[in-house]
Amino acid sequence: GAGRGRDWSGSDGGGRDDDGPPAVVIEACGLSQRVRPMPAPAGRMEQLAVLWDGVVLFTAYPAAGAPPAESAGHTAHGFVDPEQEEVGVLMKLVLGSASPAVTLHHGVAELTLSADLGTMALRMDEEGDTRIRAFVAGGGRPEGDEDDREPDPDTPGPESGLVAVSARVGLRVHLAIEWRQMFDEAWAATGRRVHSSVLAGIDMAAVSRAYAPVLARVWCAEEARDLMREMQAELGASHADVCPPE
Repeated sequence: GAGRGRDWSGSDGGGRDDDGPPAVVIEACGLSQRVRPMPAPAGRMEQLAVLWDGVVLFTAYPAAGAPPAESAGHTAHGFVDPEQEEVGVLMKLVLGSASPAVTLHHGVAELTLSADLGTMALRMDEEGDTRIRAFVAGGGRPEGDEDDREPDPDTPGPESGLVAVSARVGLRVHLAIEWRQMFDEAWAATGRRVHSSVLAGIDMAAVSRAYAPVLARVWCAEEARDLMREMQAELGASHADVCPPE
C-alpha cells in the first residue's frame, strides 16, 4: 500500500524532493484489509527480520512496568534501566500459519543475519557475560545427540553455537605507522591548545618537517614520545609534555 494514491508532497517530480528521497504516501483507505496480522504476544517488538518462506524473527521485550524477572536491563519496578543494556527474547513466527510465535533464545541483546539469510549471529547476555553464538537462521539451540548428551554451552563449536571471539579476532598494528600518527596528532593538538602568544613567531609546519625524518630511526613508543618532547621544547613554554597512556 505504500507509494500508491495521490502525491501529497506538493512537488512536480512524482513525489521526489530535489533535496531528499522520494516521498512515501500511505493510502489509509482499506488499510485493515491489506495488512497481515502477526499473532505475537503483547510486548515491545524490535529487530524484525524476515527469512525465506514467510519466517519472521524478532526480539520481544516486556512492556514497561512488567515484572523485572522477564527481562534483564530493568529496574526493580520493571522500567528500563538506562545504565544497563536491555536484553530480550528471540521469537519466531511463520506468516500464514495458525501456530503461535515460539521462543528460540533468551537473553538476546542483538540479532544479525548473514547475507544469504542462512545464519544468524546473536550477541547474548548470559549471567552478566557477553557471548556471541551463531545458529542456523530461525533455529534454536541444538538438541542432544543419540546418546542423550547435551552439548556443553561453554565449549565453542556448532553444537553450542558459541563463537570463540578471542581466538578468531586479532589486531595487527604497524608500529611505524602508529608512531607517525602519534607524531602528527600530538603536534596538531599542540597547535590547537597552546595560547597564541606562545605560538607567535613559530612556524609549526616547519618544526614538523624538521623532526619528521627522525621518526625513521625510532625503535619504540618511548623514543617516539622523546622525539615529540623535543618538539614541545621548541615552544619555549613550561608545562608542555608528552605523557604515556595510563
